[in-house]
Amino acid sequence: MGLSAQGMKFYFSTATGVSTTSGLIDGVKSWNLTRPTYSQIDDTDLSDVMEVSKPGIMKKSQMTIEGNYLLSDTGQTALAGAAQSTVLCSIMICFSDTAKSAMKYDCNVSEWSQSGGVNELMKFNLTLDLQTTGLSTTYA
Repeated sequence: MGLSAQGMKFYFSTATGVSTTSGLIDGVKSWNLTRPTYSQIDDTDLSDVMEVSKPGIMKKSQMTIEGNYLLSDTGQTALAGAAQSTVLCSIMICFSDTAKSAMKYDCNVSEWSQSGGVNELMKFNLTLDLQTTGLSTTYA
């Protein structure tokens, strides 16, 4: 049986100097995780009758998160601040299954943006460059 996206929660932690900020990221509407990919190195020479390539350096995974922008949300505020620095963050995605499954990643915030328009709520878009492959865990 698949996991339901409904009821998921996103928690973060950022550390700058001696202070640590952590908590819930509220307002999340959707998320997308891309797995690592490899670039291809062309290894073809004149004696080959077909193109030959080798795997190159692995590109990092990324996660994008979109949601409703909430001015008072400490999670959104902390991650917006982390986008302006090179601080390493942690994010934990808690699923709503009975086993209380979760995935935890170390990451850098590579992009933070806000948008709005006529007859709609303000939105935020967040891109995380993942430094780890995702530790499967559980939560309390």
